[in-house]
Amino acid sequence: MTVLRRLAARGIKCRRPVKKPRLSDHHRAARLTWATRYRRWTQQQWSNIIFSEEKCFVVDKKDSRKRCFRKKNERFHQQNIHHYGPKRSIMILAAISADGKSDIIRFNGNVTSKRYVAEALQPALIPFVNQHNRQMTFMHDNAPGHRAHATRGWLATHNIPVFGPWPSKSPDMHPIENLWAQLQRANDNRRNRPQNKAQLWRAVQDEWRNVNMWDVRRLIFSMRRRCTALVQAAGGHTKY
Repeated sequence: MTVLRRLAARGIKCRRPVKKPRLSDHHRAARLTWATRYRRWTQQQWSNIIFSEEKCFVVDKKDSRKRCFRKKNERFHQQNIHHYGPKRSIMILAAISADGKSDIIRFNGNVTSKRYVAEALQPALIPFVNQHNRQMTFMHDNAPGHRAHATRGWLATHNIPVFGPWPSKSPDMHPIENLWAQLQRANDNRRNRPQNKAQLWRAVQDEWRNVNMWDVRRLIFSMRRRCTALVQAAGGHTKY
């Protein structure tokens, strides 16, 4: 207890480490370049982007017990960050813009280029793009199924411009990631938690329908602040 009291006197308490992807110097440089390019974009410019992303949801609730001792203002120091990897159960995809949200879809297997086009872009993206009364630019990350020639060819054939290149290891710059976290919390707090993949899929669909457009617009219109924070962090981790 003497050690704990000494640490507390210096403002160092036991806290949970932040979960962030591991960044190399290359990742930091690419993130900084990207943020510098877009940091002065207006809300109107961000309103012309459709943000899309996949997400894995797990059936079992994960209760991390990891802790670290740090001062209040040291949350994002490298030694206090817990690096994480994907934990798969069901894979879903959806898209958002300042004007709405797409239907949510579920993939049947690994997200190959062929499956990405057939199960996501064709049935979900085209109807969502057509809901807008102006030219929209589509954003997706650098996953292999996204950057494949077949995927790029399909998007070009349908006259859908692609925003980017998107910097790798940048979930903090993606507004839909906050919605995924919101859905995960809602699912974890359900009185009757899903016990299998079918139940989990129905639960995720229910929670996606409950996402309101005020939250979607608020997240999209935070993009300028996100870019500014990334520049200030020199391409490192941000609070987002």
